[in-house]
Amino acid sequence: MLAYINKAIAVETAGLGLAPAKKELVMPQYFRKQLDASEALKIAFGAFTLTGKKSLQNVAEAKQDKTKLARFEKIKPLILAGKGLNDKYR
Repeated sequence: MLAYINKAIAVETAGLGLAPAKKELVMPQYFRKQLDASEALKIAFGAFTLTGKKSLQNVAEAKQDKTKLARFEKIKPLILAGKGLNDKYR
């Protein structure tokens, strides 16, 4: 066990450790259409950090289109106010 720990320390000090792969932001087509239709919404969404943009991805998790649209209509005022989904609880 000690040899394994020493080997792990040697790998880290040599800089050979693995960095986690960065996930790319996947934006659904209808979400992009909504952003393109409203310049204010596009600017407000662009001001979010990558983490904030990813928090709004729960819209894409819905299976039915009517659910996606309903979720988007719920978060639209939050986006315009510059708040993410988790910010409304602060």
